[in-house]
Amino acid sequence: TCRTIGLHVPEEVAVLGVDNDPACCETHRPTISSVEIPWRKVGFLMAQWVRDLLLGAAPPTGGLVLVPPMGVVARQSTDVAAVPDREVARALGFIRQHACEGLSIKQLLASVPIGRRQLERATKKHLGRTPAQEIRRVQVEQACRLLAQTDLPMPQVAMKCGMPAKYFYRLFRLATGSSPRAYRLACQRVDTSRAIQ
Repeated sequence: TCRTIGLHVPEEVAVLGVDNDPACCETHRPTISSVEIPWRKVGFLMAQWVRDLLLGAAPPTGGLVLVPPMGVVARQSTDVAAVPDREVARALGFIRQHACEGLSIKQLLASVPIGRRQLERATKKHLGRTPAQEIRRVQVEQACRLLAQTDLPMPQVAMKCGMPAKYFYRLFRLATGSSPRAYRLACQRVDTSRAIQ
């Protein structure tokens, strides 16, 4: 629809889908960001209720059962920075795309036509953070997602976030105030309590 009426995605309008079907989201140009539904959890809850019904329990009361989404899987269709400075917006887009590949400031500067000090001042002005802090923020955000949604061992989580494995624990704790293990356990407790409700 945006293409038909001449709107550019994501520059003029951001597009967010639902269900996170890779066959749909990954084949469009630009790729489509989408709300991720926890289908495994939904299936697990349904299986529990069917089991309970077969064992003679009463059906769940209250009618509607809400299962919260897992989050948003960001892709190109929402890759837009709400800052008026074009170079900063370009740098932020590059950071979001490559931070979890172990992006360095040198690589970032090679992607934007601006000097290091100028970029640092501009990002500090618009975000209140330096480019290095923004890279780390994106990496920690990804680490939080992986810890909450997967059972990957810590070295693999660190690798998928672009953080050095030997510093992962310290960097995560510094950013969140929690160890990676404690964060994962807290997320599992929340999921368990939601499933019981």
